[in-house]
Amino acid sequence: MFKEAAIDFTYPRRLASSLIEGEYMAEFPQVRFKRVCIIMGPNASGKTSLGRIMCSINNYLQGKPIAQVCENIFDKSKPATIELLYVLPELKELRRLRIEVDAKGVKRETLWGMALHKSDSLEKMVMALDKSEPVFHWDREEQPAIGDTDNVKLFSPAAAKGVVLDHASGWHYIFSEMDVSSGDLVHDQQDLVLLEKVLCAFDGSIDSVSPSQDKDNAYVIAFNNDDRVIVEDGQLRSSDRQRLSRGTLESIEVAKLLATIIRQGDIPNVSSTFFLDEKMAYSHTEMEAAILNVMIEKMGRYSQLFYTTHNHDILSMALPSHSYLFMYKDDFVRFAQPEKMKYSKNDRKLLGYVRNDIFGTVPDTSLIDALLD
Repeated sequence: MFKEAAIDFTYPRRLASSLIEGEYMAEFPQVRFKRVCIIMGPNASGKTSLGRIMCSINNYLQGKPIAQVCENIFDKSKPATIELLYVLPELKELRRLRIEVDAKGVKRETLWGMALHKSDSLEKMVMALDKSEPVFHWDREEQPAIGDTDNVKLFSPAAAKGVVLDHASGWHYIFSEMDVSSGDLVHDQQDLVLLEKVLCAFDGSIDSVSPSQDKDNAYVIAFNNDDRVIVEDGQLRSSDRQRLSRGTLESIEVAKLLATIIRQGDIPNVSSTFFLDEKMAYSHTEMEAAILNVMIEKMGRYSQLFYTTHNHDILSMALPSHSYLFMYKDDFVRFAQPEKMKYSKNDRKLLGYVRNDIFGTVPDTSLIDALLD
């Protein structure tokens, strides 16, 4: 779905005031990055596919296979390339990693790196990086394979040598098609309290959430009419699913991610990627905005949140215009970034631009309208 696609998760200049604090490196304030990215677009515009590629890249940087990307190359006769520019806060380095893959796996990998400079803009440092020599290079035709050679979906050679990442990082992706499950949500009583608050907010008939007295790794959702639902090992019985609305079921996954955001937000220098894919499509718009606001406020200083939605009311949250990414698809996926199109302010005009389809994200309803003829 992607051909010559590029996304910029930096933004051009610091804002005098913003609801999102700390969108820059503390020691290098000219290195600005988007901590929040609200992704909007019609159905089948590539929002989930973008998340899957990002998740594959996160896995690859930690030395895991990149098989999913290899298997989904559009033209199997040609190699595909992924290139990413990123910063390592602890090492104070700027890096570029280029990965070339084909249907067999990783074909070639090249890594560039240089020290960050306080006096230089990010653009100037990127230009210097372009002129530098690679610090690491690997070619399948010249060097032995690394990783799962039986499946030929190679692990990152650079990651295997420990030269890709330097500090604690994590990634948490929840996609819309995933089965609803609380997973490993309940780590302690604090998580259980959070789950209770979220579930009670979504469903006024829920009275409490408490640990099971009879089973380990289980908790009980109690209702005002004395009904009870038991969640064991992160799973609801199929018969109990009927007791909760779809929005409330989805809120269990939301609570799981929120608990992780809060827990990691208290740990200094942890850099995490959070991706929540339309898990609040069945929620009231006010509830969606409230949950999103808490996630933004509780997220760690160097973490990033990616959130997909169809809800235009989210544009009224007064986030910076650069916090929004609009996606649409012709033959391949395209991106519209408001700050690059001179829409520098997020006011009521931005919502008007979206509704007037300036960013190409309003679905074509002509075939549906034709049913009226």
